[in-house]
Amino acid sequence: VHGYPTEGELLERAPAGGAVYCCGPTPMLDAVRRDFGQCPATALHFERFGPPPILDGTPFEVQLISTGAVLDVAADTSVLTAVKQQKPNIAYSCQQGFCGTCKVRVLAGEPEHLESRLTPEEQRDHMLICVSRARSARLVLDL
Repeated sequence: VHGYPTEGELLERAPAGGAVYCCGPTPMLDAVRRDFGQCPATALHFERFGPPPILDGTPFEVQLISTGAVLDVAADTSVLTAVKQQKPNIAYSCQQGFCGTCKVRVLAGEPEHLESRLTPEEQRDHMLICVSRARSARLVLDL
């Protein structure tokens, strides 16, 4: 064997029924997710070096219930980025949707959940503002 193995070649070596843990840049994670279906392992866990990129985002508004302020969230920024302009002391940590520190209650609107931490029950009325966005034109947050 010469050169570096591909993601698929590495996944072929995973034990049957085992778990694969992957951390790295977006193109590598995408390749692992793409090739995981051929893998004998049954669980895939991954972590990014930074927040996931926002692709094909749509601008929307966020209203903070405590002040009534309406913030514009650009197509390529997170809710957290917009909220920090009004509330610089807002709690957050990983900015990847893993830790849950930025979990906020949603009072109105429909979030687009781009994380895997929240349970389906939590997703009904909460979101992680570091990565999740809106399906509706406006979200009203308990902030």
